[in-house]
Amino acid sequence: MFAAGVAALARQLGGSDPDETYRVAHDWRAELERGLAEPDPAHAAAAWLPVAIQLEHAVDAVAATDGDRAAVLALLADHPPVTTPAQAARMLADAVARLP
Repeated sequence: MFAAGVAALARQLGGSDPDETYRVAHDWRAELERGLAEPDPAHAAAAWLPVAIQLEHAVDAVAATDGDRAAVLALLADHPPVTTPAQAARMLADAVARLP
């Protein structure tokens, strides 16, 4: 789901309606919250939940920005594949830091 959230964020940066991005980010967070109630030997839901919340904050930051978003789009397009919550959190932090 992280990849879907980043793809929606990239579309938002490109000028699409942020509603889709909000929906994707919220649905992922809600899915992870439901996962917290289930037995999860890998603790995946608990590990990814902070990233889902960070994605929601990134969506808000993009929506509040009127400036050039090209640097953020380039970062999202050129970033190596994300496989861990720590990598995802760093990518989102880097993206938000590049917002004008």
